[in-house]
Amino acid sequence: MTIEQLKEGLKAAIDKGLQLAIFNSCDGLGLADGLEKLNIPTTIVMREPVPNRVAEEFFNYFLQGFAFEEKSLYTSVQEARRRLQGLEDDFPGASWLPVIFINPAEEPPTWVSLKDKFLLFAQDYRLKNRRDAVDERSEASRRVDAENRNNENRNNNKKNNNKKNNELINKQRHDWGEAIDVSRFYGREQEIKTLEKWILTDNCRLITVVGMGGIGKTALSVKLAELVKNEFDCLIWRSLRNATSVEDLLKDLIGFLSESRQIVLGNSLEKQISQLIDCLRASRCLIVLDNLESILDSDKKAGNYREGYQGYGQLLRCVGDTSHQSCFLVTTREKPKGFNSRKGDNLPVRMLTLKGLNYREGELILAQNGLSSSQNQINRLVECYAGNPLALKIAATTIEELFDNDVADFLQSGTIICGDIFDLIDQQFNRLSNLEKQVMYWLAINRELISLKDLQSDIIDFVKTRELLAALESLQSRCLIENNSSKFTQQAVVMEYVIEELIEEVAQEIYSGNVNTGEVENLNKYALIQAQAKHYLRNAQIEFILKPIADKLSTFWVTKQSIQNHLNQFLAKLKLQIKLKSSTSIKPGYAAGNIINLLRQLDIELNNYDFSNLNIYQANFQGINLQQTNFTNSNLSKSVFTNTLGSIFAAISSPTDNLFATAIDNQIYLWEVDSTRQLHTLAGHSAWVESLAFSPDGQILASGSHDHNIRLWNIQTGQCLQVIAGHTSSIQSLAFSHDGTTLASGSNDKTIRLWNIQTGQCLQVLQGHTNNLTFLNFHPVDKKLISASTDNTVRLWNILTGECLKIFNIQINWLLAVALSHDGKTLVTGSNGNSVKFWDIETGKCIKILSDYNSFVWAIAFSKDDKTIVTGSEDNTIKIWDIDTGECLQSLHEHHQRVWVVDFNRDNRTLLSISEDQTIKLWDISSRRCLKTLEGYSNWILSLAFSPNGQTLASSSQDHKVRIWDIETGKCSLVLEGHDNLISSIAFAPQDISNNLLNNSSNHSSNNSLNNRSNNSSNHLSNHSSNCMLASGSDDNTIKIWNHQGECLKTLRGHKAWVYSVAFSPQGKILASGSRDNTIKLWDWQTGECLHTLLGHEERVKSINFNSEGSTLVSASDDKTIKIWDVNNRSCLKTLKGHQDRIDSVVFSPSGKIIASAGCGKIINLWDVNTGECLHTLPAHTQRIRMVVFNQDGSVLASCSNDRTVKLWDVNTGEQIRTITGHDKPIWTIAINPDDNILASGGEDETIKLWDLQTGKSIKTLRCSRPYEGMNIKNTTGLTDAEKLILKSLGAVEE
Repeated sequence: MTIEQLKEGLKAAIDKGLQLAIFNSCDGLGLADGLEKLNIPTTIVMREPVPNRVAEEFFNYFLQGFAFEEKSLYTSVQEARRRLQGLEDDFPGASWLPVIFINPAEEPPTWVSLKDKFLLFAQDYRLKNRRDAVDERSEASRRVDAENRNNENRNNNKKNNNKKNNELINKQRHDWGEAIDVSRFYGREQEIKTLEKWILTDNCRLITVVGMGGIGKTALSVKLAELVKNEFDCLIWRSLRNATSVEDLLKDLIGFLSESRQIVLGNSLEKQISQLIDCLRASRCLIVLDNLESILDSDKKAGNYREGYQGYGQLLRCVGDTSHQSCFLVTTREKPKGFNSRKGDNLPVRMLTLKGLNYREGELILAQNGLSSSQNQINRLVECYAGNPLALKIAATTIEELFDNDVADFLQSGTIICGDIFDLIDQQFNRLSNLEKQVMYWLAINRELISLKDLQSDIIDFVKTRELLAALESLQSRCLIENNSSKFTQQAVVMEYVIEELIEEVAQEIYSGNVNTGEVENLNKYALIQAQAKHYLRNAQIEFILKPIADKLSTFWVTKQSIQNHLNQFLAKLKLQIKLKSSTSIKPGYAAGNIINLLRQLDIELNNYDFSNLNIYQANFQGINLQQTNFTNSNLSKSVFTNTLGSIFAAISSPTDNLFATAIDNQIYLWEVDSTRQLHTLAGHSAWVESLAFSPDGQILASGSHDHNIRLWNIQTGQCLQVIAGHTSSIQSLAFSHDGTTLASGSNDKTIRLWNIQTGQCLQVLQGHTNNLTFLNFHPVDKKLISASTDNTVRLWNILTGECLKIFNIQINWLLAVALSHDGKTLVTGSNGNSVKFWDIETGKCIKILSDYNSFVWAIAFSKDDKTIVTGSEDNTIKIWDIDTGECLQSLHEHHQRVWVVDFNRDNRTLLSISEDQTIKLWDISSRRCLKTLEGYSNWILSLAFSPNGQTLASSSQDHKVRIWDIETGKCSLVLEGHDNLISSIAFAPQDISNNLLNNSSNHSSNNSLNNRSNNSSNHLSNHSSNCMLASGSDDNTIKIWNHQGECLKTLRGHKAWVYSVAFSPQGKILASGSRDNTIKLWDWQTGECLHTLLGHEERVKSINFNSEGSTLVSASDDKTIKIWDVNNRSCLKTLKGHQDRIDSVVFSPSGKIIASAGCGKIINLWDVNTGECLHTLPAHTQRIRMVVFNQDGSVLASCSNDRTVKLWDVNTGEQIRTITGHDKPIWTIAINPDDNILASGGEDETIKLWDLQTGKSIKTLRCSRPYEGMNIKNTTGLTDAEKLILKSLGAVEE
């Protein structure tokens, strides 16, 4: 068929309603051009001739999407193209051959519209050919009806298409990050046209725009992205000027682009890049990375990456070399290494060198700045500055100020600097006033938009607001700064210049400054880093300011010691100046804080330093030791320290103010969101605080504790307003009524109480739940209360009558894994481990389950507008979900351990999260950036065990380590490291394990051993026993076996959750473990083989113990039962019931005839093993009992509790022998030595105390050094009382 014949045939088809034509042409785009005048509504054509197989595959894929799945034409073509990628090994470039040509005057067809039109034509055809004679008028009438239907269908289809297009646009996701405003954009038509072709037509995968600073790369990238955004499913724009690490960038990109949004990030760079490529294949994405030069090393050959940033090269190589349907657009001042070999006019990797503006475009820039002249003079000016937009703007201000807008005079003056933007900025910078220079330095230090108020607070000299405004206006008129919504910043090239100036000035000042006078003007005026800045900004300040200065100092002096000595001299002179001046004449400054930050950057320990009498602003002391450091009389304003973050079981954001509260152990801390400064410490509870609630007006905070009391606190003063008593057990849930007059409390005593806030009177007691109360909330409209319990029910109550209206059977993972929407209609729960379920609160029906949730859910919270929920998980992530669609919108990945607590701030833009990694984080939801991180320290003693010979004591703690202590000296002789989470249990193997067993074990595992010896490698677990073995069970789900030298011989894996308890059989051949996964496992510890798994408990197994013969094992669980197991037959012999609450500890007496058990119920039960009868019930403690142990002959039982006491009991009579006190926080663990004369105890106060078992007197206290042990903070200023209390808890003193 000739082209003419084809045209005639197509014309006839068009007359009959042809809407879509698909060609596999033999001359590619030539055919499409030839058919252009036919105005076919839509044409799909192969741009090159392809084999029939490719064409058929494309047509099949296209029809599958377009016809069967009724997707849009564009989406169907794109998906078909994507699926053609599988043919590219045989047919290179197959996926980019099909292209669409659409007549802009026509609506793109849908399958529905084509099908309807076809059916109408078919109907007309059948009518026309009927054999029966039909009246023409009737036939015409039917045709009119058919045409009306056709028109109606067309209109409906048009509406549907518009609706679908709108839905498609709504589904597109755009994140513009720090993209600038380009509403006023001049020229660059040819560059935009070229880039659009590369992106949309040529489907390039990687495009680099290269150009000098100020040339307009950033503006071009934003403008281009705006123009093509609707052609992409996702768009994300990111600036790299703060040197974002490639790992953080990948987290950001994958979190935004991933369709599931809850993808588990790979544990290596290669895996994360592979995950990103999967995202780029699944959706059509445009990723813009601006300022790539920030991660290139300017000291090396052009294009080389800075140390630690080489991963960017790997990322860009994979993006360019791997087939996908997306596009990376990168802007940079220099080509990254390895780019030349990949780019090409016919390759999917391209590079555009951005040159200066042409004459006309340059004239527009100058005119915008109020400059006009003859065409010849304007052209000369554009030529001199190579068309650089920023250079032209700066030159225009110079001409206006110094040459009265006379371009000719400027050109004739001979002062013109051609080409180099840095020289031009330098010329302007040197003409600035002192105040203007200060503003420039501070804007560069802050690195992003900053308000007038914040800028004013940074400047140490008093500056009037009008003077500062005048300086900002002047700088703006010179085009040196930019203004956006009354906040100020600099272009990247200007910022780079100013930072280089600051680095040079400060380094030279330190090197050549007068040590005798201590004069360091710039070091005192400017903070090199801002300790309280957002997390990512502080990291950028370290990378771009502090580190380069430290590197420069390293070139001035040969050794680190020389630098330290020089900086110490400056500190000494600063102290001398302060000593000689009166307190009123002492000027504040950043010098001391800067020197301290430089010492830290140089990895110089600050222990034993004397920083007394100094103004220490913006020093970052987080995460370092300051033992015996002296801060007496120092001003520590805006400096940050490590916090103590013990067990945080509650946190809540204020509904009205910019603050949040956390419950840490038995205290409550109030924090300011913006600065993360601690405002108040609310002390008064004597046990853990597990519930918090703000009154609706935000002025009162209620707290509920394990001490059975509720306290009401004044937020402004931190004073306790009232103590409310009435519950008989721990209080785990609180809620204020919406008018703020009533408080509801839920307790482990299984009751709900309603309280009058003014009087503290109990108004109502609601009974019905059969287990602990975990959640309460008032309905926002009705006079109802919603409650949830560990009895797996949710109840609705009438608060006026106390009547239970409805009961729903709903299982909830954890007390924080439940939330009620603010409209009171929906309850969301973390249920059955990995499920997030939505429940209709009126019907109790499950209305939605989030699909593919793949981790245990610990915490849930609703946003203030009820549009999203946030979840915290066992996989260390925070996820934000769209409630309507169930889509995971974002995943936040910076925590390193499970996330316990999540909550939205009142502005709905900030998110609070708390993790077991000892950090509190504040997040900006829109950018997915971590704004602030509070690093904590806590090191509770969780388990103790004496060696078989009693000479050493092993302890495990929250810092993932096992320590071995010499009883005689009280010193730690060995530290065992290897676990990735806290260690809940340790146990020594019996002493009579033969050396053969030990040697065999060592031989079997020599290739797997992990050397974790202490500094003195000759130290052993026991000085008197060469075959001493130790097992440790951890929340990392593993058990480790250690030998006497501290080597890890075996790691036992098999449990699916935390390991709470480990125990060796008396013969030492079997190791048993109990876990949160509700199972008990029996192990051959020498081979690592799991011999058997004992099933039967319905909840976590907290404690296990062998009898003296090793034939029987006893276990205790949160399911309130004790089970006795036959070890040989691996069967349950007996189940003991009687406890009314969770059981934490169970142990056989040495004779094996009695079992002792205790837990949350505060009682100890003694059981007859043979009959299962409860012999004694001892009302032992006032709070939860953590552990019980027998002495060696079984006559004495010891118990420890959250009430901070150890008690000794006569087993025969059940009478109390003695109460031992000395710990000031809950006690978690106790152990008795083999000689029956020493009892060891440890707990939340981080100490191990040794007691004389006979007298109860203290022998000695063992303690690991805390971060701030002996740090003197006497008479310091700049710290709140609450912050001082935290420092003291970490070892600081006021002496």
